[in-house]
Amino acid sequence: MAVPRSRAQWFFECLSLLLVIFMFAMVSAHWSQFPERVPAHFGISGKPNGWHGKSFLLILPCVAALVWLVMTIAQRYQRLINIPFTIDRDSPEVQSVLRSMMTAEKTTIAVLFAWLMQGMVRTALGRAEGLGQGFLPLALVLIFAPLILYSVKLLRLRK
Repeated sequence: MAVPRSRAQWFFECLSLLLVIFMFAMVSAHWSQFPERVPAHFGISGKPNGWHGKSFLLILPCVAALVWLVMTIAQRYQRLINIPFTIDRDSPEVQSVLRSMMTAEKTTIAVLFAWLMQGMVRTALGRAEGLGQGFLPLALVLIFAPLILYSVKLLRLRK
């Protein structure tokens, strides 16, 4: 029997989905204001160093939606989640930790994609000069911290 989701898990599930929807809304709301060339790549300093046509701005929300969908499927079919060690995937505790891990990563990725989208839009509209220097280090911490935390939790559940 599946362990029910906690309120926190439901909150973060909804937040991640809302962030993906927000990305589409942001592009839609500003579409007519975008110049023909928009930032498409940012250097380590957070400043744009690559430009494309404004239709490029549709790629990021589509990729975010696809990632959200794949991670949601992986939550349901947990054998799709690659774990670098052997663990009893049928254990309710393991299933709960894996679901929490996927929820955390899905939310983290949605936050980072939304931040990136917001930076692209603001830069394209001339309201910013890039993502800022803090984007890359913060992105790395936000991605790897939950992976490490949940890997430690899973290692403690090994028999």
